[in-house]
Amino acid sequence: MKLSPRLKAAADFVRCGKKIADIGTDHAHLPIYLVENGIAPCAVASDVRPGPIANAKINVEQAGLENKISLRLAS
Repeated sequence: MKLSPRLKAAADFVRCGKKIADIGTDHAHLPIYLVENGIAPCAVASDVRPGPIANAKINVEQAGLENKISLRLAS
């Protein structure tokens, strides 16, 4: 997955091997990138709206990462 410059800048702050939480995940691009590239072993992706979580769920499933990325509808 190729990240936007903004998300790539955020990814560069993540220390390798640490679990991450992406609050306001939208499409879950950041956690997918981090897990796919071995930067984070697992992630929690959260959003306050059902639409973005539905989009994130599709992307996580397409990446085959349902067992490594947990999705949460929460504020």
